Amino acid sequence: MAVSGRSKANFEDSITSALTAQQSVMIPALPPARSLDLLILLDNAFTTTPALHPFPAFYLAKTAQKAVRATRTMLEWLSQDITLQDHPLDFKHIKLVTEYTGLAQGPLGPRLVIVDDLEMSLQSLSKQTFLDFNITGNLILFTSRSTPKIHFLCCCSRTGR
Repeated sequence: MAVSGRSKANFEDSITSALTAQQSVMIPALPPARSLDLLILLDNAFTTTPALHPFPAFYLAKTAQKAVRATRTMLEWLSQDITLQDHPLDFKHIKLVTEYTGLAQGPLGPRLVIVDDLEMSLQSLSKQTFLDFNITGNLILFTSRSTPKIHFLCCCSRTGR
């Protein structure tokens, strides 16, 4: 993810501010490329920012483990510079979960959830997460332009339709 230093700092500050204010954060992302970029960026942020340490962080996707495992294998195969000591894509602070119920892991309270799928199709993990997060007034960060469908969902949920 090509992010300037200032944009990265603003992004991380938004997440830190929301979590420390007892609000959860949802980040819908395009699978898998954008999701993997976000996982690396956010795992590093959770490692280097002590204020984030108490909060659980999740990557919610039906194929979370498979996508990370396949990417790790490709990186090791393609790059002679990556050794077993580098542990590419071994996240210290982000738990990979494949079902919505996996978000209940960890302490109660605010959490960060990166969820695959920007379309928020019927019965999708992203739509379920969006509806739960929107009802309770939490932060939803979009890393890509939203679709008309998402704009409609946001407007309807605010007006109670």
